[in-house]
Amino acid sequence: MALRERLMLVGDTGTGKSYSCLTLARELAPTPFYFIDTDDSVDRLLFTEFKGLTNVYPYPSSSWEKCEKSLEDISSKVKEGDWLVIDMLCSTWDFVQSYFVEQVFGKKIDDYFLEVRKTMKIGATRLDGLKGWVDWGVINKIYQDWVNKIMYQLPCHVAATSKVTSLMTTDEPEIRSLFSSLGIKPEGEKRNSYRVHTILLTAHDKNGWYISTIKDRGRRQLNKVQITNFAIQYGLAVAGWSIP
Repeated sequence: MALRERLMLVGDTGTGKSYSCLTLARELAPTPFYFIDTDDSVDRLLFTEFKGLTNVYPYPSSSWEKCEKSLEDISSKVKEGDWLVIDMLCSTWDFVQSYFVEQVFGKKIDDYFLEVRKTMKIGATRLDGLKGWVDWGVINKIYQDWVNKIMYQLPCHVAATSKVTSLMTTDEPEIRSLFSSLGIKPEGEKRNSYRVHTILLTAHDKNGWYISTIKDRGRRQLNKVQITNFAIQYGLAVAGWSIP
């Protein structure tokens, strides 16, 4: 696998995003896979379907401080050819906003939003809790330093997962162009879609699990291909990776 990979799997809950990443770890063993696990899903899978994998190193990271600490520790260990997986990348954007509010206002973000709601005019229907109240430049700087280190500075391959949300008419043109046919987009910080080379949509129905290409530079496009082994069906057949 000569090229450094940066890919993202996006889809609703239960569509096989984390499962696919662990399938990749299983097929590429003994290559180390470091997981920044924001929703405590990896340990459960390691005790069930993927029991016995010894090349997966999960870092439970349920807050911004834990995400920073996880990356600091992984950065001291990871090397070229290894994998760093952020599961779920979308949650890290929520974490950094909560961290900012707690540091600046000295309160939990739920309490902060309640306070903002109390100041709204009677009859107002929309709560833009952070609009006009916080310095987005600071929040973005904190976040960009963290995510850009992962995407551009570390020597390893990167995979990320993300839930999806509705595409809005207010989204910038590049986002609308990329996701317009689907009517959805990845949750979280909007520039994460630009930071990866590959975005794949996962889906599930009564007949099985599927994968489709949203963006994949220079590779064959997939259209609702039923998938049972992500490493073989995408990594080997589409990306041309060498699978042991």
